[in-house]
Parts: sequence; structure tokens; C-alpha cells
Amino acid sequence: MLPCMIQFEQFGILVDILEEAGEDTQVIQTWYKIDENEVPPVYILQPISSILGNNYMVPSVYILQSISCILGNAVTYMYKC
Repeated sequence: MLPCMIQFEQFGILVDILEEAGEDTQVIQTWYKIDENEVPPVYILQPISSILGNNYMVPSVYILQSISCILGNAVTYMYKC
């Protein structure tokens, strides 16, 4: 299961780790958007319809698997260091 919310500092660390490992961060930066109304700010996982609209052809399971894989890679890279 994907986290629906990631703390601001943790998200920055994840992005840094992925970039250092040569991974593309566009997917997580697309699907997680900052909510600055929270104190401290957090990144919120966006609903599929907010990114793809109501007429999307990609099954949601593939999107979720992609995000999960990227986050899993970040954790793996983090523990290798």
C-alpha cells in the first residue's frame, strides 16, 4: 500500500536519494503534491482522476505499482548508503 501522505522533509530526502541513484523522479513528483496548508507541509498522493481525468486508459493498478516500485527503490538505495 502506498503512503497517502509523506512528510515534507522525508519527501525531499526520497527525491535526493533517487536522483543520486540516477532514477527518474518525475513520477513521484507528479503524483505527490505539496499541501502547504498543513503545518509542517506534507506531500499528498493525488487521486488518479486529478492527473489523468475520468477517461484514462492505463489501469490504476499499473500506476500504483509504478509508484510503489519507485518508493521501494528509494528505500533500498537509502539502506545501501
